[in-house]
Amino acid sequence: MEKDPLYLLKRPVFSVLLVLVITTLYIHLQVSPGTFAIQPLIYPKFKLQDAFFKARLLYNERFRKGYPKESAVVLIASDEESVSKINDNQYTSYDPRFLARLITRISECQPKVIVLDIGFFNYGNYEGRPELIEAIKKAGNVFVVWDSSGMGTPGRQFDEDIMNASLGYGRVDITPAATIDNVIRVYYPSGYLKEGVGRVLPLALQAALAYKDMPFNIHYYDPKTNTILFMSKEYIIGLPLNEEKMTYINFLYDEKMIPTIPIWKAMEENLDPALLKGKIALVGMTAKGYNDFHLTPIGRIPGPIIMANQMNTFVHFYMFREYSNRIEALALVILGFLLTFLFYRRSMVEGFIVLIGTICASLAASFTLFLLNFLWSAWDLIALSLLLYLAILIHKASIWEVENKMLRTQRS
Repeated sequence: MEKDPLYLLKRPVFSVLLVLVITTLYIHLQVSPGTFAIQPLIYPKFKLQDAFFKARLLYNERFRKGYPKESAVVLIASDEESVSKINDNQYTSYDPRFLARLITRISECQPKVIVLDIGFFNYGNYEGRPELIEAIKKAGNVFVVWDSSGMGTPGRQFDEDIMNASLGYGRVDITPAATIDNVIRVYYPSGYLKEGVGRVLPLALQAALAYKDMPFNIHYYDPKTNTILFMSKEYIIGLPLNEEKMTYINFLYDEKMIPTIPIWKAMEENLDPALLKGKIALVGMTAKGYNDFHLTPIGRIPGPIIMANQMNTFVHFYMFREYSNRIEALALVILGFLLTFLFYRRSMVEGFIVLIGTICASLAASFTLFLLNFLWSAWDLIALSLLLYLAILIHKASIWEVENKMLRTQRS
């Protein structure tokens, strides 16, 4: 019996070879990307993840009342209204004397922690800083953002005194997650794993630990689990890092959901202490004139809203856990073989139905895991399934074309 000339191309082993080549290349370039990562494929991967943040805000609002717990942070905002009201030739929101009065007023409401995320170090205004230092010392629970630029220059001794008066210091140190754009997604524990820098915790994490009555000077890195462990007498809490030694900010609240008090109202005598009692009082600038707005997964928001989300991430310990590249690669190989088998055995229309079902199922699974604080991007499976479907389609079309040519040759 004469063997079919296309025998090898029609054998399942060819489809196995096809899926191995495509899956291996995809994993090498996208799951464990090197120098030659295909940027257009990375971009939708992050955009899909960003869309999940917005979808979760809507989902929580409609279907998960009370989740997550209410914000531990109350924002005392230097907004447009406050900027227009606080301008009486004696005090401004940058003036150390004004900040001293503000800290004293906030402290009377008995917040658990006071955080100053407001610029007053670089304005060359050293008048009134002794009053600010005294107010910080008296409150006893103030954290300030530390700006080390220009230290050692004349007059900067007041900055060092402010640092010494406060409980601790740190930078926000938000690092973009990808080279695609400047969307703020991940949080880098400031210098924690940098050799020679020292294990310095960022401000938001220090404030969250103080809020939970946990010491922020007792912690260590466990390389086996890639986790920073924080310890107290009661319990141990771990901060999981991804393979880039970062952790995702769990944007639990948008700008409308963070309780906010304008600075001018915080200065009034009739301020209700219950609004701040036991909370983290975060003083920050939200007026558009300050130009402290950043692109995030939930839109363009002021810097203090980002810091408030960081603090809430740590306070509630709604930490994202990411699957390692090895686990994702193994899952893609297994699913790749399964999809190739289905595409190869089915007609073009049936294969397309399988493709659409795969896309819908992967999106649903990815979003469900996202709600449970597990990060797994459906994009890799979607992109791979599209590539495999097209490859099998082209392969079948090539065989069909060759068979037609052979048939025409035989007839002629």
